[in-house]
Amino acid sequence: MNTATEQPIEKEPFFTRDSGFYKTLFRMLLVVAMQNLVAYSVNMADNIMPGVYSQDYLSAAATVVVAQLMEEALTVAPTPFAVLMAFGISAGIGVLFGYLPAKKAARLNPIDALHYD
Repeated sequence: MNTATEQPIEKEPFFTRDSGFYKTLFRMLLVVAMQNLVAYSVNMADNIMPGVYSQDYLSAAATVVVAQLMEEALTVAPTPFAVLMAFGISAGIGVLFGYLPAKKAARLNPIDALHYD
């Protein structure tokens, strides 16, 4: 093969010179950055609040707000059936998503389990 007669391959530049591309990219990045800023701020406020204010005060304030919105007395009395049903549902979810996949994984050959994703 004669390399003297071949044309050199022109490499595409990594960065483009189109300013519209960078303006659009910056606008999208700005929106994502603002979303992250709001999410992190709310998360930080949620983590700081129980440390600054007692949980009793926060729950009392929530109870007052809910009672005012409902315009009725707020009474919660779970029945034994509701408690048993909630326990049964949570136990069922725990078995379904915890025990059964672990049982299936325990039956696998470790070499084969690590070989495939």
